[in-house]
Amino acid sequence: MNEMAQDQSISVDQPGIYRIKVQGRLSQRLIDQFDEMTIIVETSQADIPFTTFTGEVADQSALHGFIARIRNLGLPLVLVELVSPTDQEG
Repeated sequence: MNEMAQDQSISVDQPGIYRIKVQGRLSQRLIDQFDEMTIIVETSQADIPFTTFTGEVADQSALHGFIARIRNLGLPLVLVELVSPTDQEG
């Protein structure tokens, strides 16, 4: 977690902005299925592709559901990071 997220308490029912990184490159068809997230594909110096999803997740249950979607694609999970908790009161 980054410093900002570490300084704030979160709960399992609180939304937040998350960054989730996997090893691999998604096809455009799969990218379209994750339209709720901003997606960046990059390649490491060793020519290994990585895909990073960034966006708001409603709560911890939704986060686990998103990670399950990634798992079902067979892509190795590299990073799950809370970028910023979202204010519950709007």
